[in-house]
Amino acid sequence: MKESGTFWNKQPGIFIKCILAIYFTAFVWCYLLNQYLYMRPIITWYLDNWFLWLFSTWWFLSFVAVGQWPFTLIKGRYTRGFAMILVSWVIGWLNYYLLAKYCDATTILAVVGNLYFLIVFFSFTGENFGWAHLSPAKQYLAVIATNLGLAWLLCNTAIRWIPPWWFCVVQIFLGSQLFVYWCGKMTQPLKNIIAWAIIWIIVALYTSLLSLFGWYNYAHPDLVSDFWRLGFFSPEGKIFFNAWCSFGGLGLLLPMHNWPFRKIKQPWGGIIASIFTSIVAYIVTVVFISIFPTLFPIATFGADRWVLEAQTYAWFPTMLVFFVIYGFGWGLEPYTWKGQKATGEYE
Repeated sequence: MKESGTFWNKQPGIFIKCILAIYFTAFVWCYLLNQYLYMRPIITWYLDNWFLWLFSTWWFLSFVAVGQWPFTLIKGRYTRGFAMILVSWVIGWLNYYLLAKYCDATTILAVVGNLYFLIVFFSFTGENFGWAHLSPAKQYLAVIATNLGLAWLLCNTAIRWIPPWWFCVVQIFLGSQLFVYWCGKMTQPLKNIIAWAIIWIIVALYTSLLSLFGWYNYAHPDLVSDFWRLGFFSPEGKIFFNAWCSFGGLGLLLPMHNWPFRKIKQPWGGIIASIFTSIVAYIVTVVFISIFPTLFPIATFGADRWVLEAQTYAWFPTMLVFFVIYGFGWGLEPYTWKGQKATGEYE
């Protein structure tokens, strides 16, 4: 498909503006937020950074899940996008502040982990099956009711939460279009079930690989519930996981329109693209491990400070990935892969 328009509306302009908007803004925003949270923590500055990001972005995704309703009343896409971001941050901040007054950090972690799993399961890979035919307002009510109700239910069982080790895999699965290629002609909800079976297989593979580097420990107890036996990341492995979420499928592949990988037929183009993002995340991790101990020396800040700082900076761009791509539509311009006749359609 031939791209046309001004420099910023075709490649490489789209990729450049996305990278600047996502990563430069993220690092500046993360720095300013951390400075504020050092002085006015709600729980601790590190958890506050993480939870404020997570709740604000979840509310943003709840609007995206129903076609940006009710912001569709706003005509300009940038005005609409900024309005969604602002409203999501206000609601997310209040949401977290109220939870922090009445719940401990472990409970909040369980709540937010469940909310993300549920919204992705029902609305993104699940494509709102069961209520996609309803009006946007009724769809939004279904999304909120399903997510909040089931999140509360899970928190009050032995399961308590769904560990989010799948989060980076889903981004790559969607960003590389492997989800569409492998599951596109299936019908819901079987399509969703097969997709998540593949996702958990990939989680098993990548955690096994990280364990060989010492970046993942299967013997580590779960952070929230004894029900799970999935283990946990080492401090360096957590930086990698965070970087993979930020520099993974959506953060790089959509802004670059999967170039040059789209010149290779699926599924190999998508698989190679996925490996590419994994390598980028690994490089970012190595760089962060190298520079953050210098920026936050142990003698001055203590043993854990550089690790926590590196994790927040590795994680924070993920929020901007969603804001820029789903709020402004950058990276969502149509394009085709080799052998593909139309966007989103495979033989």
